[in-house]
Amino acid sequence: MQDFFGPGGVLERRLEDYEYRPSQVRMAEAVHRALEEQSHVIIEAGTGTGKTLAYLLPALLHGRRILVSTGTKTLQDQIFYKDIPLLERVMDRPIQAAYLKGRNNYLCRLKLETLHAEGLFGSRELRNFQSILDWAQQTETGDRAELGSAGEDSELWARMDARRDRCLGTKCKDYNRCFLTLMRQKAMEADIVVVNHHLFFADLAIRKSDAAAILPDYSAVIFDEAHDLEDVATEYFGFHVSNYRLAEFIHDARKLEADVDVVSRAAERFFNGFALLREGRHPIRRLDGIDSLIGALQEARHSINQKKDFSGEYETLARRAGELESELDIFRSGDLENYVSWIERRDRGIFLEACPIDVSGMLAERLFTRVPACVLTSATLTVGDSFRYVRARVGFNEGRELSLATEFNVRKQALLYI
Repeated sequence: MQDFFGPGGVLERRLEDYEYRPSQVRMAEAVHRALEEQSHVIIEAGTGTGKTLAYLLPALLHGRRILVSTGTKTLQDQIFYKDIPLLERVMDRPIQAAYLKGRNNYLCRLKLETLHAEGLFGSRELRNFQSILDWAQQTETGDRAELGSAGEDSELWARMDARRDRCLGTKCKDYNRCFLTLMRQKAMEADIVVVNHHLFFADLAIRKSDAAAILPDYSAVIFDEAHDLEDVATEYFGFHVSNYRLAEFIHDARKLEADVDVVSRAAERFFNGFALLREGRHPIRRLDGIDSLIGALQEARHSINQKKDFSGEYETLARRAGELESELDIFRSGDLENYVSWIERRDRGIFLEACPIDVSGMLAERLFTRVPACVLTSATLTVGDSFRYVRARVGFNEGRELSLATEFNVRKQALLYI
């Protein structure tokens, strides 16, 4: 690492404005050691350390696929579009890297074709849809970010994005040219895959099930902005059922001519029981009608499973019914040890929510014991100069730790506005 980051090293020779930072070398050495030994390390590195290059170089030298997960899209963009190209120029060699976003950022070709055939749009929607239709013939990624103003119509985009709920997987006729398939193939060919915490934990949460993973397999993961891990993990290890989710299921089932009238009536009775609920969060006291709704979903699932299914659409629909059934059963049983649950009203939406109070055991089991090497880094991880609190909150039970002060002279380079 000294040969690269140190005085007279590669960076100093090839970057005019490069400044040697001892803390950057120490961090790079700690990351390199963790990756080579297949162990974990948690690093607090103050602003100005040069964290990104300090973990990207060891990641590149590791020789196996590594995920770099960030807390924000801004940092994700910086790493992929700025830092990795910089490292390519400095090292004078190409770097195989891929950039993956959440599924709802990508267009689903099948849904686009279905909407086109139905032709049910308002005047403004029609203009935006035509723009999306034209763009779909040219785009190589299907990424909503390319669309500009046409992609800002959230309601229209939600009807054609590639979220998991309505995905047919390998049974889809467009599977081989699906944008998700193409992006995952690029990721499988990459040495470094840049994702965000939301996508990482969405993938980690479904790896416990029979669902196909979103991300390719990896030997190590580097979490930048690791102070966000607990909050994001809490969201993805929770349970969320709403009247909107039921309505989407019923709508999709009727399009396939599945008989879900009993589910529709049971859902209407159940959610009408909260008609007088005020805006905001409330404790769950009674769930009148939940037995009938669970029973209706169970019957619908059995009925859907009996249909001849060549396209995979009924299989997907039955899976969704089963997920709704099992999650509602969790709320009915009240068996939510280590979870806090509530009911929330937001405008016309009724949401049953349950989130874990403590995700440390889940992360210890599903992340730190299964992934050989994990690197956690941020500028703000310690409390009272100790990692004890964050280690306990995220289940980081084994692994080295390193705290590096900022390279800035705070007294001379900071201004305080009051």
